[in-house]
Amino acid sequence: MSEQETITYLRNPFQKRIKIALEKNKRINAFFGGWGVGKTEYTALEHVIKRQLFNNPDVLHLIAANTYSQLYDSTLRPLYKWFELLSIPHKPETIPTTHNPFSIMLYNGRKWVEFLVRSMENIDTVSGTTLGSAWGDEMWGTEKWTFDLIDSRLRDMQSKMLQFVITSNTDEPEHWLYTDVVQKYELNIKPEGGIEPQELMEVVHGTTFENKKNLPPNYIEGLATTLDAQMYQRFVLCKWVALGSGKIFYNFDRNLHIKELSANKNLPLMVSSDFNVNPMCWSIWQQHGKELWCIDQIMVSGAADTGLCCNELFHRYPEYKYIQWFGDASGRSSSTKSQNSDYDIIKQKCSEQRIHLELKVRAANPSIRDSANAVNVCLKNAKNETLIYFDKRKCPDIILSVEGCKYKPGTQEKDDSNDKDPNARVKTHFGDTVRYIVNEIYPLRHKHTWNQYNA
Repeated sequence: MSEQETITYLRNPFQKRIKIALEKNKRINAFFGGWGVGKTEYTALEHVIKRQLFNNPDVLHLIAANTYSQLYDSTLRPLYKWFELLSIPHKPETIPTTHNPFSIMLYNGRKWVEFLVRSMENIDTVSGTTLGSAWGDEMWGTEKWTFDLIDSRLRDMQSKMLQFVITSNTDEPEHWLYTDVVQKYELNIKPEGGIEPQELMEVVHGTTFENKKNLPPNYIEGLATTLDAQMYQRFVLCKWVALGSGKIFYNFDRNLHIKELSANKNLPLMVSSDFNVNPMCWSIWQQHGKELWCIDQIMVSGAADTGLCCNELFHRYPEYKYIQWFGDASGRSSSTKSQNSDYDIIKQKCSEQRIHLELKVRAANPSIRDSANAVNVCLKNAKNETLIYFDKRKCPDIILSVEGCKYKPGTQEKDDSNDKDPNARVKTHFGDTVRYIVNEIYPLRHKHTWNQYNA
């Protein structure tokens, strides 16, 4: 491919607004869209390929995302799809999997153009670099200083389109993307010594409904089931809504989620474990149809031992010979008191008791944000359906944990400051066990790919 005019794309209404915004050539362009609306795919085409590669090739460009996983799984995949579809020569030919900074070289028919590729985890590597354009994908997962750093490097006077493009979901109303970009744009208050925000920025929002014709049947309707009411507003309707004022499990309701439950000998026993030494926290579950019942807890304080917890489990439930095990991925590689891994100890203990063990533990723990969202959906989705219940007699500390777990102010990090306080009843590790099992059984559905090209 050598001429930009050969690129043809069927834009949805949101993408049309993105194109109009980019053509105004303002410095900051923030595009917020619901899941499946096509913000990343279209930005890859319109900003990276059409505008920068073919119309602004004489400067250095940047492509960044909040994490390397985001870069590989979501940001670069649609970009590489365009390379193949449009026969654009590119190096490397496949998406690298190393968690290190690298560059993509693109050939526009006249010259090779360099695009730096960075995770925000390594964004300080662009310090001292002069950029001609930048694209930050899923900036909700970043701190404000990363934006300021990129913005400070965007200063190449040869650039014909000196633009910083942001694509992201919406987030908490106190997030810097809202307070420092959206709110300033909407209020358009001129700061002392500066210019009016609307002269500097363009902000565009788009709902999932705007791309409905290009999504599978019942995709949006399904999200009403798999998301809770607040997340539906955020991830479908593209609203800046708070998810619980700092509480991790903000949909928990004692009047709704606490019941008198009992173990069913005809169902498998399910265990979700956290391997913190003091205390070690395990939650015991059974699945009744779609519902998850938390029927018991095991908490061992002091120098906790995985084998000791296993013995307690077998003592309480001697008749169960089939156990599904969920939990902390770190238990694969280290143990609390042995050179063997925690899961090696569990396997050995189950074998001694002639218990059939099915391990359902991921290679890496899910993010707190994603797994907590999965729990909140199961607590109450947008249709007011509930899938999780806790036994009022046997799960007192689990209930306290689910009710009391919070984020550190202004972050997506768990506040575990009370875990080492012997007088504190709220132990966040029980909340972790809830996240592990729910995220494995009911992971939050939020990714979908589709084709949207002219025939």
